[in-house]
Amino acid sequence: MIIKKLQSVHGGVFPGAAYNEKKVLEGVAELAGYANIDGNFLHTLRTLHGVGIDCSKEVERYLQGRSETYGNTRSTQWQLHLALSCKGQEKNKEQLVSIAHAMMREYGMGCQPYFIYFHHDTENNHVHILTTRITGKGRLLSDHHDYRRLNAALNRVVCEDQQNDIRRMFGYSFTTEGQLMNIARGFHYKTSESKEDIGVLSFYHGGAETIRVRRSDIEARIAEVKTDKRDIARLEETAKRLKAIIIK
Repeated sequence: MIIKKLQSVHGGVFPGAAYNEKKVLEGVAELAGYANIDGNFLHTLRTLHGVGIDCSKEVERYLQGRSETYGNTRSTQWQLHLALSCKGQEKNKEQLVSIAHAMMREYGMGCQPYFIYFHHDTENNHVHILTTRITGKGRLLSDHHDYRRLNAALNRVVCEDQQNDIRRMFGYSFTTEGQLMNIARGFHYKTSESKEDIGVLSFYHGGAETIRVRRSDIEARIAEVKTDKRDIARLEETAKRLKAIIIK
């Protein structure tokens, strides 16, 4: 799973509304989830979607109306626009929407008004999340170290998937720790020695630590692979000898 932050803009505007609503109009996206949105507005939005009307302005005005700062901040960088994607169709619409809700709660924005749009215009299923950084009390939510914090929140939500990734990596035949690191990069992870324990290899996703693996387990897997390869080599050599005997 990959999460990206899009379109950080000043001026109290929400260009993410036009981006997602125009995709809905084109038939390659749909409003698939939401939280803390007024019921009357949702009814209006769905009615307009049903007759093919572009609702970009309506969504932007709604989020602007929910972004009163009450003079507590001079910042006009209100929009938070995120893209959450999986590889291919590993996750369907319902699964991605569920992950998006959980990720927003983990990130500390579960009480914010937000829209979730499911997009199917690329080979990778993905959703866009559009919200405001201004709370109901007029406070601007911090975006400090947001890249790391977003990924850390996502990692907590999809930790089971990431454990499965590690199992899949260990299913490969590697004979050095360096080869395992190359395999991890193919899964979009980075690795490094744990800062707390030299006997542990840490796996990072999006700059946030996800899983730790004991080096002793890595060494055991390497020994197992080497043994398997020696056994295969012996079997191949035996097969060659038998073939030579049969030919004679």
